[in-house]
This record gives sequence, C-alpha cells and structure tokens, in this order.
Amino acid sequence: MSLFPAVSTLVRPLAFGLAVVVSSCLPSLVNGQAAGLQSGYKANGQQETNPQDSKMRQRPMSPEEIEAYRQTAAAANQREAAAQQAQARAAAPQLPEGFPLAAEDSKYVADLLDYWQRVSDQVNLYKCNFRRYSYDTGEVNLRDPRTNQLWAHQQAAGVIRFAAPDRARFETTNVFKFTKAPATPGDEAEYSPIEGNTIWGRDIHECWVSTGKSIFDFDFETKSMYETAIPPEMQGNVAQSPLPFLFGAKKDDILNRYWVRHVPKYIPDAKGNKVLNEDEYWLEVYPKRIGDARMYSKVELILSAKDFMPVAMHMYSANYNPSKNNFSSQYFLFENRKVNSQLDKFQDKILNSFVKPNMPLTWRTVKRQLGQEQSAAVPVQGQDKQR
Repeated sequence: MSLFPAVSTLVRPLAFGLAVVVSSCLPSLVNGQAAGLQSGYKANGQQETNPQDSKMRQRPMSPEEIEAYRQTAAAANQREAAAQQAQARAAAPQLPEGFPLAAEDSKYVADLLDYWQRVSDQVNLYKCNFRRYSYDTGEVNLRDPRTNQLWAHQQAAGVIRFAAPDRARFETTNVFKFTKAPATPGDEAEYSPIEGNTIWGRDIHECWVSTGKSIFDFDFETKSMYETAIPPEMQGNVAQSPLPFLFGAKKDDILNRYWVRHVPKYIPDAKGNKVLNEDEYWLEVYPKRIGDARMYSKVELILSAKDFMPVAMHMYSANYNPSKNNFSSQYFLFENRKVNSQLDKFQDKILNSFVKPNMPLTWRTVKRQLGQEQSAAVPVQGQDKQR
C-alpha cells in the first residue's frame, strides 16, 4: 500500500526532441527561403532594393553553414532546457529548519517508519469515521477568548474505507458552516448545516472512490463525475488519495518524498509534572516535491501507540503564514477505527463501496489522465487547531 505516484519529468526529452526536429528542418527552411527570394521580393511583398543582397540570398547554403545552423539551434534549446530546470529547482521546497536530523534522531524516525510499514502491511480492511475542522481567517477571523483558538469556518463528518491493496473510499455526509460566535465566553459557536446532494437516496457533499483501476471524483457544482484511469504500472496501491499516509505507509517512499522528524509531546501527570506522552507518536512531515508543496506546506501526523494507526492529522495549506494572519489549514480526527473487520467486509460488498459509483442521469462523466487532476477530493483550507 503506497500513496506515492510516480512523477515523470518531460522537460529534457522534449527539449532534445525539439532541437532534433528544428535542426533537421533547417536545410529545407533555409533553401526554401532562398528560392522564395529569387523573384526579387521580400517576405512582406515589397520590391527588393539591393540586387547584391538578393543575389547572396539566392546562393544555396554550404554544408558547413547548415551544420552551423544546426549547432546553434541545438545550443539554444539546451540553454532553454537548462533554464527551465534551474527554475524548477528554485521553485522546489527548501530544506526546513532543523534538517538534516542528527544521526540518532534520523535512526529513530527510520525505526518508527519501519514499524509503521510492518503494521500497515497487515491491514487488509480499514474503516473509520472522521471529523474535519477547516480554518481560514479569510472566512472566519474570530477566536475563542479562553483558548485563543480560531473558530472553524466549516466542520464536516464522514466515513473512510479501505481494502488492500488499492481500493478506497472517502466521503463526507454532514457539513456545517459557522453562523455566529457565542454570546457568552465559554459557550460554543453556532453552526448550521449545509445542504448536501442526494445520490440514490444518500446525502453526500464530497465523494472520492478508487476501484484499483480508476479513480472517481464527484464535482457537485458542475454535476460531473471525473473518471481517471490508473496506468497498469501504478495499479496495486492507492496512488492518489484525499489524505496522505492514511491508506498505508512505505518507509522508503515516505523518506524519498518527505522530510520527517519525530516531535516528543509532553502531558501533565496527576501531580502537574510534565511527562512524555507514550500513548501517541507525533510526526512533522514536510514535502520535498513541488506537486505536494502546492497542496500543503506541512503535515502533523499523530499515530496511536496502541494500533499504530493515525488518530489525527493537521494539514497546513501551501499559503499558511501566521505572520500574515493566514492560518489556512485543516484538522482531521479519525474515530471508531476498525481493522480487518469481517462485518465491514460484508457491508462493503453489499454497499458496493469500491466499484464505479452510480450517478444521476442528468450528470456527465469526464474522463481524465492521471496527473490532470489538481488534487483529490479534499480541498486544503484553513485551520489553526491547537492541542
């Protein structure tokens, strides 16, 4: 089970192919230009005024001149490709503060990820409920006076299902929006439900399904269902997912794709002294790849020490910047986690959880290639969740 799609870089082969095509066409282009000028007219249709210049242009190019043109075109394309690669390197995420880790810390992270992978390999079926808190100061810029925590502008609830190695489903069934801050400090803010979309008797706001061979993503605004075929070489794992890390963990893939560190968390004991929280493992994850960095700048992942499954995830948006009062992020809580339940296996079969979803007759299906979709079903919007 892996969440990490292969990424192909097309700049260099495209630039090389362009250089070959241009250089191979130069002789015919140049000779054709000379033939066109034999009539004594310029390209704009005016009379040629310099007979000597016209006579020189009518002269066929020598092999040496043709080769010089070829080399010039190839060099120009190589410079362009190098400039594009330099620009890509400049846009790539930079090494976060605190990295690289000390050797001891690096080994501890590797051991954690290794154990997490071994536990994940034993998961054949997974189901959980989730709650999502979306925070965005552009939507709601009010805080709880007791805790200074930003009020969520949206709350959602839903269900996540997974069947090894590559079938998964993510859907929200209840979504609420912020309507009013509490009148009295200490009370809860008011939220009102957002009407969903009824699909064959089910109220749904977001839906994303992987059948193993295709990914189906609902767009309720345009009444479209996007169908993205998974190439054969990428089948066998959940290549695209609304949430990273949720459907399995491969140590090498994670370390190749992210900078990871363990952050010890301390809690007060009965006497008020701070002691290490041994019930959870907290990981800070920073994307190394541009594609991931466009979706989130950092992910805080909390693993349960009991079953080594994620219990919470805090996804900071790409433009998260507290110094500019931008606390855009999302916080997920994963509850009622069930692993390898035979009852859930039976329910998934009855509900057709991992097959192509049905859609209303008035909707349309839009087929896409893997990579055309900007992200999976969950848009990363704000949160400043404090724990």
